[in-house]
Amino acid sequence: MEVNAIDDVTVGKLYEAAASFGTKEMQDRNKILLAVFEHTGASVHEALNLTTASVLNALNIAGDRDVVLFPRLNSKTSPGGTGKRRSYVRTADRQFMLVPKNIVSQWAEYIHTSRASCVKKAEADDDCYLLVDTKTGEKLTPNSVAQIMQDLSEAAGLAQPVTVRMIRDRFILKLCAVELIQYCRTVLENAHKFTVEHSSDEILKHYLNLNHVSSRRHKD
Repeated sequence: MEVNAIDDVTVGKLYEAAASFGTKEMQDRNKILLAVFEHTGASVHEALNLTTASVLNALNIAGDRDVVLFPRLNSKTSPGGTGKRRSYVRTADRQFMLVPKNIVSQWAEYIHTSRASCVKKAEADDDCYLLVDTKTGEKLTPNSVAQIMQDLSEAAGLAQPVTVRMIRDRFILKLCAVELIQYCRTVLENAHKFTVEHSSDEILKHYLNLNHVSSRRHKD
């Protein structure tokens, strides 16, 4: 599988581009769109099915914590719902993703300001999805997202257009790096624990003696 991730500098340029053109509502929507992909590793369909209710509920449950716990995004989330949980990696605790609270707070502010303004101006029924068209107030489509990414890439002066898959690959690589660091830390801690707990010569002699006795019994 080919991995085509982007670096932090490119991501920064995309955010700068998002704030450089269009109406205030469009700028805010595009910045939130980038943040959703950056901090969740969502696919296009997963991001488009993220609801306002799931954002506000997760933020409320977080309380005073610095991170917000989200169920893994699902491509079949119902409007107004929080979505089904699905495992991203092997362990059960990874059925959830941690997003910095300050980031989710920006999403909530967008819901109450720019997004609400778009829906009101369009006089459209609120379908409860987070990412909406700034003119119609309706849920974005995959083609709309592709065009937005193309526009942002051009505005950022990038030689190659950035796709959602590139941002997703970046998220996965960062997640793998965290897993690797945690694994290495556990190995080192266990090694240190073994060294400390077995530093006594008498303890080591005891284990050697038990091994010697066990070996003799097998021979007998």
